[in-house]
Amino acid sequence: MTSDRIIRYLDDLTRALRADGAFDAAVVDEVRDHLSDAIEDGIRRGLPADAAEREAIARCGPPDVVAAHVAAGVPRVRRRALLALCAATVLASAYLSLSLVILRPPLANYGLWAIEATLFAVQGALTIAALVRGGSLAAWSRALLTAGGIVLVVIGVSALSAAATRHVEGYSVLLGAMLTVQGVLTIEHFVRRRVDRAVEGMK
Repeated sequence: MTSDRIIRYLDDLTRALRADGAFDAAVVDEVRDHLSDAIEDGIRRGLPADAAEREAIARCGPPDVVAAHVAAGVPRVRRRALLALCAATVLASAYLSLSLVILRPPLANYGLWAIEATLFAVQGALTIAALVRGGSLAAWSRALLTAGGIVLVVIGVSALSAAATRHVEGYSVLLGAMLTVQGVLTIEHFVRRRVDRAVEGMK
């Protein structure tokens, strides 16, 4: 059973990681396991449980120091940019969908847009959830989000290409650019996470 002192330490660590934009549930789990092992070691050496807990926490270090160490290896700017792009894409898709419903332009391809808007919303929401949750995603989750990122790049580049060869529509250029960048950042993030986890597994 985890003591109140350890729970408070892990809660403080979680807040510090979130503040540094480096929250990762796997990191908190690793620290919990490390503290548990250190406490057991202290008790085996004859320390009372309370003293073993204090010693384990002291060895681990203050939560803000641990969080800063973790954050040093996290590309926070790209992560925040991806979060912002996902939110912007979802909002832009909702705005354009509402515009189509209200204005009813005769040449609009409503079926195609419904599919694309749903894809943008689902991909954006799942990516945001994965980034906010942190931690190590299952292989199928990373593959799904990476595939979604590839689709976003294809759609975004197609929109930019169409805008360059036909009458330029501002929203097409803007949305195409957003989708392309979001797709590239999504692919980079989840492929990098897969490689990082594989490297860690070999250590």
